[in-house]
Amino acid sequence: MKKFFSMIAVLAAMFAFAACSNEPATDKPDPTPSSKKLATPVLTETHTETSITVAWEAVTNAESYIVNLGGKNYTTAECTYTFENLNAGEYTIRVKAQGTGYDSSDNAKITVTLTGLTSVDWFTQELIVLDEAVELNDGTICQPYNALMFTWKGNGVADLQYGMFATAELEGAKDGDIKAALSGLGTNIDTYLSYINSEEGFTSIFTQLTGSTSYTLCALVKNAQGVECLVKSVATTAEAVVAEETKAWLGTYTAQTSQLIDLAAEEDAIKDQVTNFSFTVTSVEGTVDEVYIDGLSVMGAGNPALGQVFVDGEDGSLLLAVWNYVLLAEMSEGWLLYWYACCETMGDYYFVSGNYPAYILVMDTTGAITCEAYEGVLSNEEPFKVATFDLIGVNGDKIGFVQDAEGNKSSVWKKGAYENIVKTDAAAAKVNNLAAKNLSIAEIVPASVVVAM
Repeated sequence: MKKFFSMIAVLAAMFAFAACSNEPATDKPDPTPSSKKLATPVLTETHTETSITVAWEAVTNAESYIVNLGGKNYTTAECTYTFENLNAGEYTIRVKAQGTGYDSSDNAKITVTLTGLTSVDWFTQELIVLDEAVELNDGTICQPYNALMFTWKGNGVADLQYGMFATAELEGAKDGDIKAALSGLGTNIDTYLSYINSEEGFTSIFTQLTGSTSYTLCALVKNAQGVECLVKSVATTAEAVVAEETKAWLGTYTAQTSQLIDLAAEEDAIKDQVTNFSFTVTSVEGTVDEVYIDGLSVMGAGNPALGQVFVDGEDGSLLLAVWNYVLLAEMSEGWLLYWYACCETMGDYYFVSGNYPAYILVMDTTGAITCEAYEGVLSNEEPFKVATFDLIGVNGDKIGFVQDAEGNKSSVWKKGAYENIVKTDAAAAKVNNLAAKNLSIAEIVPASVVVAM
C-alpha cells in the first residue's frame, strides 16, 4: 500500500511539470467536463518600479493559463508572467487555468501598486531657487519671490512632457493623474531635445509664481527604447516681503462718481447721478506689489479687482494700476466672469479686451489721490478711452451681464474715473484669492455692444 501512494505522488509531479513546460501533457484522463473544474491558481508577485512578475504553483491537469491585465488576455504554458515598462499606479492581475476536457478555473486575483521609475542615468532635472532678480531676453524682470529656474540635461531623451504645480495641489494625487496633466514641449520639440541632450542642457525660468510657496516640477521623459521615467523636483520660492510702496496703498477708501451709464439702454444711456462708494485695498499673499481692490463693482463687496503698484520715476508718486481683462471666476455652462472695461471709441461704446490698466490711481508725495481713465489705441489705429469698468460674463463671442442672488443686474455701471478719493482707514482685512460671490449670468448684452479686439 505504501508503494501505491508513492506512485500516485510521482504521477502528480509529472502532471505538474507538463503544465509548466512547452511539451503537451500526455496520458490525460477522460473526465466529465461538467463535473471537473480546475483548481484556482494561488498567486504571488514580485515587482520593481516599472515591472510586475506574477507566479503560481502548477495546477493539476492544466495545459495553459490565461493572464489578464487591463482587459487584455495573455496565454502562457509557464507558471509565471512578467509585465514590463509600466507606469506608476495600481494594477490588478487575474490568472485562470484551462485544460482540455476540464472547466476553466475561477480567476485568481492579485493587486500591485507601482511607484514608477523616478531616476535614470540618462536624464537629470535641477530646480533652483533664485537669490536675485533675473532679466529675461524680452526685458521682463523676474523677482526671486515669483520665479524658479530649472535645468534639464539628458542623453538620448526622445520625448519630454512637464508641468509646474503648487506642491499642496499634488497632495493625494497619483502619478497617473500627474502624467495626465502634463504638457509636451510643443511643435519645436526637436529643438528643445537638441539642447536637452547637449552637454550644457536646457535651462529656463518659470515665472508668475507666488512667493514663500512650495512648487513641484514634474517631468515625464522617455528614451528611444521606450523607457519612461517621471522625475519630480521640489523647491520653495523666496519670501515675498510686501514693498513699502504697496503698504502705502493698503487700507479703506471713500470715493464717488458723478454719472451712471446703462449699457443695456438704446437711448438716454447716460444719467447724471452722484454715487458714493467705498473700497478696500489689500495685499495679495505671496507678492510684493500686487493688491486686491474690493468694492469697485456695482455688484458689491466680495468681487475684488486686481491691481499692481508702481513708482513713478519722475516725481516719486505711487501708481496703482487696476487691471482690465482679469478673470475673476468660472461660472456655469462655459461662462467666465471678467473685470472688463467699456470704452468710448469709434463714436460709440465698446468692450475692449486686453491687459491694460482700466484706471490708474495716483498718490502724490503729499498723500493726495487722483484717478485717471486709461487711453489707448486699438489694432485698427482707433483711439479709445475707458468710460466704465465692472464685471461681465464672457462665453466665446458672447457677452452677458451678471446678477446677484437677489436678482439685481449689473447693466448700470458707474461712469468715468473715480473722484474725491479719500483714505479713511489704514487697516484692511486680508483677501487671499479672487472669488466671485453669489453671481450668475443674467442676460446677453445687446448686439450693438461688441468686443473690439
